[in-house]
Order: sequence, then C-alpha cells, then structure tokens
Amino acid sequence: MSPGIASFRGLAERPFREVDEPYFFGRESYIAQLVEAVQKKPFSAIIGPSGSGKSSVVFAGLVPQLSRSGNWVAASFRPGSQPFRALASALIPLLESNMSETDRLVEINKLAQLLRNGELALTEVMERIAHKHAGAHLLLVADQNYTPCVPRKRNAGTSWISCCQSANTSPIGVC
Repeated sequence: MSPGIASFRGLAERPFREVDEPYFFGRESYIAQLVEAVQKKPFSAIIGPSGSGKSSVVFAGLVPQLSRSGNWVAASFRPGSQPFRALASALIPLLESNMSETDRLVEINKLAQLLRNGELALTEVMERIAHKHAGAHLLLVADQNYTPCVPRKRNAGTSWISCCQSANTSPIGVC
C-alpha cells in the first residue's frame, strides 16, 4: 500500500470509489455475492447502518467487477430532495452522450418531469439505454436512497417509490 493511502477512510472522508479499487479489500466474498445477486435479480438492495461501507462496496467492489465483464454500463445518483431530477441527471448521459451542457440541462428537466408525472416509465428508459449500449445490462445505483415517503395529492404523478418498484419488473436493470 502506498504511503498516505488509507485502507479505511472512516466516516469523515468520502467512501471508496471505482478508482480506489486497488486499495479496497476484505470484502471479496460479499462482492461476489453482490455480483451474483445483480446478475440474477433485476432489483437488489443493499441495506445497512450508516457508515458500514455500503457505498464503498458498491463503487470500489461491485462496479469494477461488473465493468470488467464488459456487458454492464453503470450510472449512479443520490436521490436527495429531487429524486426524479437526480435520476434523470444520471440517465441522460447514457441516452445522449453528445450534448451541450445547456441541452443536457433541458433534457434532464424534461426526463425528470416525464418520470415524475408517470408519462414515461423508468423501464422504458432502461430498455432504451440497453439498446443504445449493445444490449448491456444497466447497473443503476441510488446511493443514499432514504428519500422520505410523503403523502401526495391524487393524480399527482408517479411517486419515487413506484418509480423504483417499476424497475423491479424489468429484466435489464437494477435500481
């Protein structure tokens, strides 16, 4: 290990990312279980206490492992207070890679509104991404996904939870 590189970052530092894979170790069997789970099931959830390394195991373990297989494309986002916009921000680059920043912002807002209003299903977007990427599987990571469920008005569109549940029925994605 190189001097100045910690194998444990602690809660104060950022989690391990894909570039940190060489320094991330000790979770090999768990990573193998995750790889098997996402290859078999369209929806997999990693649940654990804060600071337990969920993000690190996904980004420094699962993502590099799947990337090496060559048949996966990954997108990640943090839902936060605007989950549909965050989701759209992660998906638009996979749909349209050659856009100006202004066009990208416009398309992100359009996609977020279509998903939120239920006019477009997440599974449709995931299928289009798979098609554009030669049938690759989509690993869609909603990191820090503890967006509160708030009662909504009737006919106000698709809830965030419903959007994620729709991905559960798709054979090509993981939310």
